[in-house]
Amino acid sequence: MSQSASGEIHTVVDVMPEIEGGLSALYKKIKYPQKAISEGISGRVYLQLIVDENGNAQNPEVLRDIGGGCGEAAVEAIKKVKFTPGKQGGKAVKVKYSLPVTFRIEES
Repeated sequence: MSQSASGEIHTVVDVMPEIEGGLSALYKKIKYPQKAISEGISGRVYLQLIVDENGNAQNPEVLRDIGGGCGEAAVEAIKKVKFTPGKQGGKAVKVKYSLPVTFRIEES
């Protein structure tokens, strides 16, 4: 089997990328938009991105948004976290990754 080109983006790999520190590390970076809070918007935003060989999030895009600025907040947060890169055959590769981000207003 021939070696894949370095620019190839995988969707399924031996070891999927993971956020360093887990999902809680991502949630710490999210600034819940004031507009969403005042309008009572909560729910799930779905992101798709590419995790490169160095564990960086590239080209994050919102697949499904709930409004109130939540999609933009999720994109900003995903750019600030680091991933452990996905691996194929023991080698770090680019992986297309989808991630649901939940926005929930905490009752005080």
